[in-house]
Amino acid sequence: VDDTHFPINKPKDESQSYCSYKMKYTLNLQSVCDSMRRFIDVDINWPGGTHDAKVFANSRINNAMRELG
Repeated sequence: VDDTHFPINKPKDESQSYCSYKMKYTLNLQSVCDSMRRFIDVDINWPGGTHDAKVFANSRINNAMRELG
């Protein structure tokens, strides 16, 4: 599991939410790979100001792991 930030132009609405810790406007992208280095989940739905832990807590992969027990 890792997160990275993709730069974007300053949004017209709620721009402060998209300002990352590096003071740039970004989208927070989370990706998860398996042991064979294949992507098994990718999520790019969060503004850059969102903490990585919140992105993971609300991800499909986290929900799937919780359902497995």
